[in-house]
Amino acid sequence: MQFCIEYEARERNVEAIKINPKATSSKCPRCGKKLAKYGHSVLRCRKCSFIGDRDVIATINLYRRYMPKYSRCGVPGWP
Repeated sequence: MQFCIEYEARERNVEAIKINPKATSSKCPRCGKKLAKYGHSVLRCRKCSFIGDRDVIATINLYRRYMPKYSRCGVPGWP
């Protein structure tokens, strides 16, 4: 998978970066607290009641963690 991403990035003349996904699906994207299991792949925050799929949560957290370093237009806010 990584090879394919790097190959496609080179073909399109864009940079592919490697990022550390550690703890991205265990932290609430809204308040930052630890999430608890709420179903098979669903997690819930006990502090702010945020509920979401763990893969979606990981994607949000990765985006918010790394895009400020690489984006020219900033990161949109979160409700």
